[in-house]
Amino acid sequence: VSRSEAVRRLGGPVRSLQGYDADHLEVGAASAVPGAQAGLDVIRVVYRAANGGRILLDQQLIPTDSSGFRPIDDPTLESGETAYGTSPSGVSVATWLDEEGYRMSLVAQLPLDSIKKLVPLVR
Repeated sequence: VSRSEAVRRLGGPVRSLQGYDADHLEVGAASAVPGAQAGLDVIRVVYRAANGGRILLDQQLIPTDSSGFRPIDDPTLESGETAYGTSPSGVSVATWLDEEGYRMSLVAQLPLDSIKKLVPLVR
């Protein structure tokens, strides 16, 4: 999709990985992304990694409820911490809820230390 379409579907600015050029943007259903907030589209920014793989930056802007709270289905993110993990196949994931209410997920076939260095570059 175009960036303007992604902004419209997201409901706010699209976050990017600073210093990296996006290959393309995609829109998908929350059901296709593990842990995503049900009922909201996921905007995926796809980057090409130096190792020939892809770096995926998935994002959703969680809307506020009538009390101004941003309800999220993932209790691990409510603390404001970033959750990290690595699958047996070597895919590393960082997931967090940023201060603006975006549920972010950065995924790549990289060592976990590399993912941890990329997280602060997301803006």
